[in-house]
Amino acid sequence: MQVAMKAQQQLTVVFLMISSQLVIACGHPPSSRLCVTDINVDIGNFDSAETGARAGVRALSQEIHRCAEAKEYSISWNYPGNEQERGWRALKYIRKDQVSGIIGYEYDPSSGTREPTYLVDDKAVHEVAKEGGTLNDFAKYQKKQSDTHQGFKALGQTGAFASMGSMSIPRRQKKLPET
Repeated sequence: MQVAMKAQQQLTVVFLMISSQLVIACGHPPSSRLCVTDINVDIGNFDSAETGARAGVRALSQEIHRCAEAKEYSISWNYPGNEQERGWRALKYIRKDQVSGIIGYEYDPSSGTREPTYLVDDKAVHEVAKEGGTLNDFAKYQKKQSDTHQGFKALGQTGAFASMGSMSIPRRQKKLPET
């Protein structure tokens, strides 16, 4: 009985040593990044907005592979700002169905995306990542409006809207009663 307990203790020690080495090597335990509905990843600092954008598309592709069930992905980065830009940007991909969604940039946290935005599928994200592209490279992969259901509406939390390249889908306006 004591031999079995000693063997179990030794196995426990070996397991803890291996686990701690994984944590040290990877920076976090393998299971610590759970798949959730909203994926938010900060990929760090870059020397320009474009360099960050290219890394952002690659990171988005990786996150889609890692967690295909998520509904919204946000990949953010920092870069040197100036008078016109604050030096922060996020690439947002908001799913409209199982394999496609609207992709665009968000320029302020929680502000929603601004044009241009594109309706693309996951395959397009992976292709643009492979090409080392940025948001504008999604134009050639954009799905036609008839390829999906009509009426894509609000993106983000504060009233940004979906667009098809340069064509915007307007919100429905309520008719006022005639007097």
